[in-house]
Amino acid sequence: MDLKHKKHQIEEFERQLAVEQGKLGRDAKREEVQGQLERAMQDKEAKIREHKRAVADFDDYRKAETAAQMKLQGLQEPMRRNRDKLQGIDDQIDQLKQIAEKGGLAIYHRNMPRLVQQVEVAHWYGEKPVGPLGQYVKLKNPVWAPALRAMIGWTMHAWAVTAERDRTQLQRMFKENGMCVLRLM
Repeated sequence: MDLKHKKHQIEEFERQLAVEQGKLGRDAKREEVQGQLERAMQDKEAKIREHKRAVADFDDYRKAETAAQMKLQGLQEPMRRNRDKLQGIDDQIDQLKQIAEKGGLAIYHRNMPRLVQQVEVAHWYGEKPVGPLGQYVKLKNPVWAPALRAMIGWTMHAWAVTAERDRTQLQRMFKENGMCVLRLM
């Protein structure tokens, strides 16, 4: 019976060995799965860090874009104002060209052509008033126009009269035409 008993012990050891080998296999499998899980967790953490960096970079880019857009708007406003001013100046130049083509008196005042016509037909005590004096001034070199305008600009709007009664009559005509009396000589 000893042999039978030993056989039985061997079978029991083999069964325990199989159980232990199963446990070892499961432990090895568990360790492999645990390693895979740890690698997956590390990959996940790396991707989270990479995502956070990307989000921070995106926020920085968005802030930089917003700052650049604000700077662009800040630059566009003066540019728009300058463009509007330039357009206004161009319009004034066109108006002055049209006025000059029509005789040029309207550059002194919009009602100046009418005043000149009234002066032509009115009765005067002395000689007929002369004006505006600027219409009789012609520059040989237009380079001097700004200097002349600075020195005697308003004198170009003046009129010359020879009698005090004519001065009063011309002042009345100025007022009737909505013009301020600049200078009567």
